[in-house]
Amino acid sequence: MFNDIPIFPLVSSRIMFAMAFDRMLPEKFASVNRFGSPSWSINICMIVIILGVFLTWWNPWFLGMICFAGVFWRYFWSSWACAIMPYSRPDLFERGYTWKIAGFPVASIIGLASAFFTAWLMFPVMMWIVSDWSYIWWNVFWWMFSLMLFIAFYAYNEKRGIKLSELYQTIPPA
Repeated sequence: MFNDIPIFPLVSSRIMFAMAFDRMLPEKFASVNRFGSPSWSINICMIVIILGVFLTWWNPWFLGMICFAGVFWRYFWSSWACAIMPYSRPDLFERGYTWKIAGFPVASIIGLASAFFTAWLMFPVMMWIVSDWSYIWWNVFWWMFSLMLFIAFYAYNEKRGIKLSELYQTIPPA
């Protein structure tokens, strides 16, 4: 835990920065200070991290939820994205690592293996979660909150004339 905490605000704040840069969070989170660091994103992440440390110390329920939501969903869905990318976005796949084994893309094989092992490693936590409905409702709440946030920012950006479908097709300038 003490190895993760010092670096975690810097790593997790990049996700918030990228979402703000893509206009899916308030643009204030994409602003940087005079040193080029996204200080708003870092400070918000630091507050959430400190709150998370105290909540997991206070009640192990939060540890299970943070472990499941923060680890399983992130790696499981990233693994699935890797597995289906050669088929859903062949234009992107052809520009990268295109090796195949027995006709199957290596990216898909690695993605499926990673999804399987992520689920296998998280199985004890999943069994703990399904035995308590509060875990399920906690996940449902955050999925619905995320969906509503996406819909709200999508509508807001469309109203401002920003086409998100075009935004995600280009790489931002360095």
